[in-house]
Amino acid sequence: MSLFLEIIEGENTGQRFRLDPGVRIGRTEGDILIQDAKVSSLHARVEKDKKGQLILVDKDSHNGLKISGQKVRRVALLPGVVFQVGGTFFKVVRLDGEKNDFKTKLESSGWKSALRAAISKVPAKNPLQRPLLRPFENVIELHFLEGIQANVTLSLGYGPRKFGSDVLDIELEEPLAPGMAFELIPVDNGIEFKTHHTDVVRFNNQAVETALVQPGDQIRIGGSLIKVTY
Repeated sequence: MSLFLEIIEGENTGQRFRLDPGVRIGRTEGDILIQDAKVSSLHARVEKDKKGQLILVDKDSHNGLKISGQKVRRVALLPGVVFQVGGTFFKVVRLDGEKNDFKTKLESSGWKSALRAAISKVPAKNPLQRPLLRPFENVIELHFLEGIQANVTLSLGYGPRKFGSDVLDIELEEPLAPGMAFELIPVDNGIEFKTHHTDVVRFNNQAVETALVQPGDQIRIGGSLIKVTY
């Protein structure tokens, strides 16, 4: 039997995530991403206490973790426990015969169909214009190998996603990063990399404005190096 977190209120209600030591919850960093302004970039992490019990530990987030409306520093992850992260409520559930790991569970949970359904309901300024958001064919991960954000990993399910020092999407802490450094865009034949700053942003050490992204490709901005996998 395995323990899972199930979203019981908030976006993606019904989605489940396997509980393992090291699983992280956050707005832009982690394995479980919550698009909520009340959630910190890295909000909490699953750890084990001295007795081997799984616990969720607050990682110095702004709004903390809450149980019954009360802010707490850690949550014992026992079956039936309900807690709150931002505007999302999770419940710890125990399931039999579950063999999928987190990524497999994410990819099989219907997130793409749910995202497409949500996007289709977004009103466009022009009734004939289709919304621009669309899911990536696979969840992509950005691994920061060098720089201020080294050891950070971002998991992205939809695009376009914008990266830079002055964007409302994914902020880069690299001192040399332009305000809008680059984009990752889902296209029919994969993922497109795009930048207008070839003097600072390099794709596989090349000064290119656009390129199709392949697993293992690298993006360098100043002292920061990012590897893309999916």
